Amino acid sequence: MSVGEAIELVKMAAKVLVLLILAISVLPPLIMYLITGDLDYWTDAFVGAIVPWWVGLPGTIIVVVVLLLAAMGLEDLL
Repeated sequence: MSVGEAIELVKMAAKVLVLLILAISVLPPLIMYLITGDLDYWTDAFVGAIVPWWVGLPGTIIVVVVLLLAAMGLEDLL
């Protein structure tokens, strides 16, 4: 595997990770809204897209910083 292929693989993995985090964050409140019809769950679905309910704000900040540092470190190594 070449260096360019490795970088593309990391970029693809980061995109999949972001989509997975969004799905885990938005789907539970959205499903509860569809079941109950309560608008609070609908609002939670959109807030969850910004701050996942299972991580919280500090965890979200830590995850973003770690991903940015990893991406910058990978670019510096190359």
